[in-house]
Amino acid sequence: FFECLFFFHADIPFDPHSMGEDELLDVCDENGQLTGVVKPRKDIHKAGDWHQAVHVWIVSKKQCSVLLQQRVWTKKLYPGRFDISSAGHVQAGQTPLETAIRETEEELGLEFEGSKFEHIGRMKHTIDIADHNEVVKQYVDV
Repeated sequence: FFECLFFFHADIPFDPHSMGEDELLDVCDENGQLTGVVKPRKDIHKAGDWHQAVHVWIVSKKQCSVLLQQRVWTKKLYPGRFDISSAGHVQAGQTPLETAIRETEEELGLEFEGSKFEHIGRMKHTIDIADHNEVVKQYVDV
């Protein structure tokens, strides 16, 4: 399906205030294990708590190409820049796979069954957002 498509810009309605800073996330410990604590995303980022996220890379192995999307201009980080196919925070109570399915549909308007996703691994990722006084500490499932 994406053999000829490299960059993707969707005209999908976007509400920058939907979920966003108030979305509830599970807090992880420094080893990526859930602690049982749930907080709004803004509080997790301000406190520098570990939490989960997913990165979805839609790849055409046949054409050796990757589907990229352009970030919306209202994003705090890297607005308007091209980014991986889809990404997002794992909401409280969700699994990384459920999040991958949800984010791919929300961000790209594409619906895939869970069996279409291949889990590559998990990485520890930290971003220091000095101008917003935040430290984002994530365990990212790819």
